[in-house]
Amino acid sequence: MRRSERLQKGRALQQRGALFALFMVLQGASFLLLPNPWGFLPLLAGWLLLQWAFSPGGYRGVCSLMLVLVLAFPGANLLYMIRNQRVPLKLQELSWVMIPGAGIDGEEPSWALRCRLDAALPILRRGPTLPVIVSGGLGSGEAHTEARVMQRYLTQRGIDPQRILLEEEAKDTIANVQKSKAILSSKGLSGRGLLITNSFHCCRCASIAQAEGLTCQILAAPSPPSVFLYAMLRETGSFLKVLTVYGGALKAPIP
Repeated sequence: MRRSERLQKGRALQQRGALFALFMVLQGASFLLLPNPWGFLPLLAGWLLLQWAFSPGGYRGVCSLMLVLVLAFPGANLLYMIRNQRVPLKLQELSWVMIPGAGIDGEEPSWALRCRLDAALPILRRGPTLPVIVSGGLGSGEAHTEARVMQRYLTQRGIDPQRILLEEEAKDTIANVQKSKAILSSKGLSGRGLLITNSFHCCRCASIAQAEGLTCQILAAPSPPSVFLYAMLRETGSFLKVLTVYGGALKAPIP
């Protein structure tokens, strides 16, 4: 292949990469603007962008529409993470902290759960009276609930066990929020809270909390780059479940 042809193909790939990045932003903007009717305009623009950018083919329209649907939520997740990072954390305004479970390895937290717990430790140390709910039930083949493992992890690092409220029944994020909300009500805890989860999980978690009527800020725990892309795509399927539960009651989360 001649040098000029290689350069031409390289430029074409760069252009398509830039268009794909713009497409992701458009899909994210569409999700964050919904349920406002104007939210569908970026969605339509993204679809037209794909139609124009890629070469004609028998299934071009179907494939581009599938990309719009599959990548809308990851795009929204990225935009939410960027916006959320700009919201300052006001510790004095918090009434509670919640940490949803993310699996365990034997008697230790999984890497995702450890990230959440490690992000919570500085907050709990700065706010020594803040109660914290650790939420997670018993998984298949596990000897301990996620909540118990989380409690032990925090107490081993100096957090007073009297501050830790256990929710030991939840099996997914929706149940994490719903059952933790019930504990908040039973303890008379109201006001603004802080929900700590992984960066890729923030948007879905915030959407559920908002649909359940909780007033809270989301703190994004860092996630290993090696699993970030996979986790973002996996979130799309998980979010479809959220849509089936809440339907029209679900709104785009505002940090």
